[in-house]
Amino acid sequence: MINKEIAYNRINTVLLEMEKEVGVKLKINDDYFYDFHDFMFFIYNSFEYLINDNNSYALAGNLPLIIDKNEGNIYTLIDFTDELEDFKFEELLLNGFLEKINPAPQSL
Repeated sequence: MINKEIAYNRINTVLLEMEKEVGVKLKINDDYFYDFHDFMFFIYNSFEYLINDNNSYALAGNLPLIIDKNEGNIYTLIDFTDELEDFKFEELLLNGFLEKINPAPQSL
């Protein structure tokens, strides 16, 4: 079984590879980590956005990265729903996952 620290390090390794492709420094958003049954969900964004909280630096279309705590496999949200058809995805949504990955905007 993979713990949060190992999962965090593995996700960071994936983000480093992604940085090479997109040319932007990426960072896990620690405020929106979500542990659900056998999976951990990591939300990420650009380093500049998370440090400066400036929407000009925010990424668009960055789906959560999901790690299987038992196997250590890493999925995107799309891969996760395709690969794990029998998983109760609706239960995940009902338990507040949408709020974790898409928090309500704060008033200005």
